[in-house]
Amino acid sequence: MPGALHAEIGSACRATSECAEGTHCVANVCREASFIAPSKEEPPITPWFRGAHGYLGATIGYGMSAPTGGIGQVALRGGLMYSGLQLLLEVSPGSTVFGLAQFGGFDVTGSVGGVIPLSRMFAWILRLGGGAGFIYGDNCCNYGAQKERASAFGEFRADLFTVAIRPSDHLVIELALPSFRLAAGHYLATSEFIGMWLAALTVEYVF
Repeated sequence: MPGALHAEIGSACRATSECAEGTHCVANVCREASFIAPSKEEPPITPWFRGAHGYLGATIGYGMSAPTGGIGQVALRGGLMYSGLQLLLEVSPGSTVFGLAQFGGFDVTGSVGGVIPLSRMFAWILRLGGGAGFIYGDNCCNYGAQKERASAFGEFRADLFTVAIRPSDHLVIELALPSFRLAAGHYLATSEFIGMWLAALTVEYVF
């Protein structure tokens, strides 16, 4: 428009037509024609938990074992989270059941895991550990001619495909798909080894 006043660089504006020639309106301010507005990138993903945080939880799982058939387990757990590190102690207090073989088990395992954040709500956990325990029952320990009602074992554990969901600051839900275990000892069912895999759901409260 003839005689219209145009705002200089740095002046407030509502449209480029209000700015002087060779400039344009960006975020309601007249800018040079070469000015590029900064992108609105999200800040980088930070560790789920800064500093040390204790946690307590419970887990329930079901899967298969060889050579004993199905297996179900309920366990209690606790430990420490520190940035990308997870320390875990888990106890199944006689609440592991080998269904087809009809005998039970008690075990204690300790694990060390790495927490890899995928977003502010999701993470992938890689965990390795081991422990010990015993199985018991009328059909638990018949290896060859030897028959016992209980037998101890050592256990190796690998949780390679665990997804963690953090819906709030203090709640973490883990889905292990699956958790692999290998028990070794004398007179375990009909073998010296029991291989296990369990799909497990865990709920944890983080302090």
